Amino acid sequence: MPYLDGPRGASIYFEEFGSGPAVLFVNAGLATHAEWEHQVAALAADHRTVTFDWIGTGLSSKPNAAYTTQLLVDTIVAVISGLDLQDVTVVAQGIGAHGAILLAEQHPELVGRLVLVSGAPWYGGDRDGQLGGFSEEFSAWWLEKVSSASTSSVEAYDALGRTYLFRKPNDAVVGWFVAGAVAWPLFVFNAYCADMAEIDHRRRLPRIDAPAIVAQGRHDKKQRYEGAAVLAELLPNGRLVTFEESSHMVNIDEMSLFNETIRAFVRESHGSSDIPERSGVFTEA
Repeated sequence: MPYLDGPRGASIYFEEFGSGPAVLFVNAGLATHAEWEHQVAALAADHRTVTFDWIGTGLSSKPNAAYTTQLLVDTIVAVISGLDLQDVTVVAQGIGAHGAILLAEQHPELVGRLVLVSGAPWYGGDRDGQLGGFSEEFSAWWLEKVSSASTSSVEAYDALGRTYLFRKPNDAVVGWFVAGAVAWPLFVFNAYCADMAEIDHRRRLPRIDAPAIVAQGRHDKKQRYEGAAVLAELLPNGRLVTFEESSHMVNIDEMSLFNETIRAFVRESHGSSDIPERSGVFTEA
């Protein structure tokens, strides 16, 4: 299996396919590198695609360590540096977007462009009267699921998939999500989330100059649409791209359009005029 040396002596599992402009995918919480299977399949013919598992999850090592947002940032740095990725497009989903935002602030030289998928300017709740991040409704629902003495983590993940993640959930896609979720030790998931709970990017976003897309599903009840609008507004070179038939998992709900959007964004940044007209890059709300 392919591994890279990571922070704190950890080993990072990664997969690399294709050649061309580099695209690094950062999965969401309760997902593994496999979240991006269909993006890799669509792009690897003419892009260098890289996926990896967060330390403590999936096939990466699981040390007895502090699982923090900074650990995720340091893990991404180790992947970019270890594979010598140049002018890389970083595509990050869900809470993985928090790591990508911090990466762009701390290491701007490593990030060519950003695609923030179902991301938020802070972790959850409302800030200064502005909606964004996880809704209070979702947070209360999730707390009830994971704290119930009669509900297993697998049952909670299944309910999460059916209620909040997909626009049109079915047994196959929910089962696929649950298989990735159980690759996260519950302690590790809770630790990462606890560290992110007070995160607020509003002051750092104006300092991030990389071209950025904020890809958001119109029907996302988990990571609210209003927060994506704040992200795009505060990023100097950010654009909000709305996926009208998607919930939280945009890359699954509108797979083909999402893949075309990434391809178009990379081509645009490299000066190509061969942009698909359907691309979500040009369907901004």
